[in-house]
Amino acid sequence: MQELAPREQRKGKRRRGPRINTNQLDVLDQFAQGGLHGVVKSSAVWLCPGEGAIQRLDTLCFGNLDGGAGTGGEVRAALGSERCSGTQAVRLGLEEAFFLLHAVGVLRVYPAPVGAQAGAEAAPDQEEPRQLTAEEFWAHCLAVRGDFAVLYAGYAHFRGKGWIPRTGLQYGADFVLYQKHPALAHSEYAVLVLPLFQERAPNLSWHDVQIAGRLSAQVSKKLMLLFVRHDGPLDTSTPKCLTRLSVQERLMRRGLMELEGPTNKDGIAGVLSGSLITVVACALLVRAEADPDRKNVHFYKTLASTGFVTTAISSFWASYLFRLPDVPYALCVLVAQLLSLLGDMMLLGQSQRAFLGGLVSFLLAHVAYARAFLELGHDAQTMHTALAALAPASLGVLAYLWPHLPARMRLPVGAYLAAVTGTAALALAAWPGLSEPRKTLVPAGALLFYLSDFFVARERFVKPGFLNQALGLPLYYAAQLLLVHSTLYVE
Repeated sequence: MQELAPREQRKGKRRRGPRINTNQLDVLDQFAQGGLHGVVKSSAVWLCPGEGAIQRLDTLCFGNLDGGAGTGGEVRAALGSERCSGTQAVRLGLEEAFFLLHAVGVLRVYPAPVGAQAGAEAAPDQEEPRQLTAEEFWAHCLAVRGDFAVLYAGYAHFRGKGWIPRTGLQYGADFVLYQKHPALAHSEYAVLVLPLFQERAPNLSWHDVQIAGRLSAQVSKKLMLLFVRHDGPLDTSTPKCLTRLSVQERLMRRGLMELEGPTNKDGIAGVLSGSLITVVACALLVRAEADPDRKNVHFYKTLASTGFVTTAISSFWASYLFRLPDVPYALCVLVAQLLSLLGDMMLLGQSQRAFLGGLVSFLLAHVAYARAFLELGHDAQTMHTALAALAPASLGVLAYLWPHLPARMRLPVGAYLAAVTGTAALALAAWPGLSEPRKTLVPAGALLFYLSDFFVARERFVKPGFLNQALGLPLYYAAQLLLVHSTLYVE
């Protein structure tokens, strides 16, 4: 495939060329005087303009010289020599063609006639070719590519910002972006366009994104994710849907969202430091619990719980800054971890009232976690299977605790156990629709939390001892860290 009028680049010589991110209205005005005419054939629109129009297309980086020797004749046979004054055929992609037709208004598109022969001129009495409306051409583009609406939204977004988007199929991406003419500079970004609405959800796993990132790095490009959202009901059957679409750019670096400047470094530092504080404080807490005097237990427990809350705050703040689609999920996890911190502080007391307060705090934390898992979606069949597996285990735990529970605690403990079971089931129900690493982090975190609560109840009502802390505390803090780290990844 040959670029339009390629300019030579020689070592040691710096060539000046047109910058597409500067004002090109004068070039567009020249197009508007005569207009462009093209015939649509499958996934491309073919033009046969004069040399001046080809140079202007080259200046704005639209299209490619392509199609072989006979293509120009086929276009002239379809449209007539008045509309096709050149000899070379120019191929426009669907996004380029619709941009010139709909956004710029300099292109007229016609359907390909049946039986047009290469080199044949249009007969004088041949019927005037019917021009496609923007709606008709839009329908054709959708028929060729069902995701054309989101791809065009991305293309128009970058064109509007002065970038030159070109196809990125050879790099495993939707587009590559140039700041200067492709003959003068290499592309800087590879772009994946990801729609964020259910009916056109991207069929991409985290592994796919990492592959694209590694491939981009090998060719000296940064990987960009372009999220496409919509406001209100969306009907993609007409171009009017474009007014409801909005886009957001996110750079990727080694699987994590990247924000230029110190804010990103501070956010990552908060996540890592909070996790490290929790791990170290948990180890010291278990060691303090083994001491008969239990010195510094309150301090280490407060420190460990504050660590995972710090991680949750840092993760939520990063999600909020990036306006990620998972902000509601990160917010629910943050609320759950704040309630967990409150519950940990309440459980430091030895009275039954303090324990009841901690129980209520953790009950609300599980409600927040359940809401978070609902944000991830759920599979009904997996939900039923999870409940069928967890319900007997929970009933067994309740039967084990029942003889040891005070009468006033039986109802609260039973309600809490039901909430824990439902939360774990929702986490497992979300599993089929998740991608790695969240596919591992969410179910593992919920199940570890489920197991840790058994040792809390055993310590309080059945048989106090170091075994409960030695097993329960690492399970609990590991669960909290797994769940908060699941907010760091884009689904």
